[in-house]
Amino acid sequence: MNDKIAESTQTDSTPTEPLRTLRRRTILAGAVWSVPAVGVALATPAAAAASATATGTIVFDPNQYRGTRANDRVKFTPLTGLITVSRGSLPTRVFINFSDPSPGRVDLRRDAGRYTTVNQATGRFQFTGVYNAIVGGDNPFGFAYAGVEEADSGGITFGYATAELIG
Repeated sequence: MNDKIAESTQTDSTPTEPLRTLRRRTILAGAVWSVPAVGVALATPAAAAASATATGTIVFDPNQYRGTRANDRVKFTPLTGLITVSRGSLPTRVFINFSDPSPGRVDLRRDAGRYTTVNQATGRFQFTGVYNAIVGGDNPFGFAYAGVEEADSGGITFGYATAELIG
């Protein structure tokens, strides 16, 4: 160590001891090492806030639909809904599933396929062409379920929206 030793001046009754003086380079080196530690301490809360879990919702609006008989089926108006996210981008599409068919009562279908697009400006979606393939069943009702597949979710969990279809 190349520290210099300076003689102390005795101003009281304590014994005289040599004092070590720190070189300027030693002080600067300590200051340089403390700057990254302060930066990490300040950045950590911001990083934690940025990595907070994003959330999403999906709902049918309205959540109940009454069908109208049309020849050999009961047709429903478009099933509409809304999807939101707390941060990030909306998924580009949502899917629809139906409750299991009940013989003689209800068999919900959509010939246009399982998916529909999400309007990226509004978060709105709609499924057209939904119908019950059984006409005149006893107490005909079933459920439609909408959701977002994991591959389309951007890591956000949305859950499912449920709508009741009567007719």
